[in-house]
Amino acid sequence: MPIINVKNTMTTGTSATPLSGSQYEYLPFNALVEIGVTSDVNAVLATVSSGSDILQEEGPVTKGTLDVFPKYPDEYTLQDVAAAGDRLKVLLRNTNAGTANVLTSVRITPI
Repeated sequence: MPIINVKNTMTTGTSATPLSGSQYEYLPFNALVEIGVTSDVNAVLATVSSGSDILQEEGPVTKGTLDVFPKYPDEYTLQDVAAAGDRLKVLLRNTNAGTANVLTSVRITPI
């Protein structure tokens, strides 16, 4: 079961796409995809999609502890059954007045 863990340090007003360039950005097989995103500050927004499925329109991410990746299963708030070739996309946007540390975890279970 592949797991992707990515930390983004984002200054005020910046955006990030943590899964871009990952080996699993485009799924090589059908899979159950579970996603958790946390930030050490409030006001970080995420838009999440799996193929043509919108899992979360732009909305707040879970407030978490600095440098602690989302805890499974409690903080993995999004899941989808995705087909081979589907693109996993997480778009993060920092609307906070300061720097945010955003931790993204994706668990991919082949089905």
